[in-house]
Amino acid sequence: METLLICFFYFATQEALHARYSYVSLPAHGTIHKKTLYGFFGKKGDDSGLDAIAIDNPPKVRTKVYQAHVVWGDLGINFRHHIAYDSIWISTRHIEPYRWNLAELELFNSKNWKAFYEKYPDSNPYQMFTMSLWDKYEKIAENQCGINWSLCGYPMDVLGFGSAPISETSVKSYILPKTTRQLEVWDSQFVWEEKAKVWKTKPSARFEKIGQWIADLDNNDFQKRAKASEELEKLGDLAEPALTKLLASKPPVEVRRRAQMLLDNRNSQSEGLLEDADNYEKIPSLFAEDFYFFLRKNDYYFVTQSGKLYYAPPRKEGDKSRIMKELWGDAKRPIVAVIEDADRDKVWLFAKDKNAG
Repeated sequence: METLLICFFYFATQEALHARYSYVSLPAHGTIHKKTLYGFFGKKGDDSGLDAIAIDNPPKVRTKVYQAHVVWGDLGINFRHHIAYDSIWISTRHIEPYRWNLAELELFNSKNWKAFYEKYPDSNPYQMFTMSLWDKYEKIAENQCGINWSLCGYPMDVLGFGSAPISETSVKSYILPKTTRQLEVWDSQFVWEEKAKVWKTKPSARFEKIGQWIADLDNNDFQKRAKASEELEKLGDLAEPALTKLLASKPPVEVRRRAQMLLDNRNSQSEGLLEDADNYEKIPSLFAEDFYFFLRKNDYYFVTQSGKLYYAPPRKEGDKSRIMKELWGDAKRPIVAVIEDADRDKVWLFAKDKNAG
């Protein structure tokens, strides 16, 4: 508990605790790993430095800082991070999480950044590109600002987004559009390509099943036909080449009718997910603000900008989706800081003491 109090004291003494960055005003967030507190604690909105603070002897001034911009240039607008699988995972803009191997963290030391380019002159071994998150974010942005949406900055119709690790080679991505108030969550898988030294997207299990679902449109089993139509409908444009090829083969009239209907309805009915997305969920949200996302086994937790805590356990049989619940909503005592303990797999939340002083 002493360690946590030291960390919280460091948070509390930072100037502009809730307004460090360009568009967010979230509770302070740090992660403990091997007696070091990691987090984005800079005071300016364009400060992309990841601090590493010794918790046994916290310094009075800023010391060791790892520079995110060494790799990706403009960090963008998202400063989410998690430590898992011997790595620190950082969400940047709407396009990718980055996975830094903790054993190579010194490559990002602001005093030694040239070492990164000497070791990786022609590749970026830390980037994981999440196509579905990119696509959903850009569609929302274009609806709000037009095709040149980047000129208007962060689209206000996106309340929150990011990615969190679920294995050594996969992340769970999420986005909350303001217009729908439906939190969308899915998995993205990656494969390490040793020759090029880069992470590449692995097609999801549902994408690899397109061939089977196409065949099942002509299955004698009604349930298999219905399942195939449902899954192909979810794929939307991704299923178009396979459906077009099926129509060109002059299938039976009933199969042709089903395939044509799927093609005609794909834009309006599709969930808009690309081939990297698997295990898709939509969850009605009880909040409409920015948030942190935490995974505890298969439970989802959300710490919001206003300092509330929500929880979404796995969907029960008969329910259409997970049902979100509020766990902490005291407006007079909002959550002001979040500390993850990566070594003990715990998350600590801090609010004002109910006793004055």
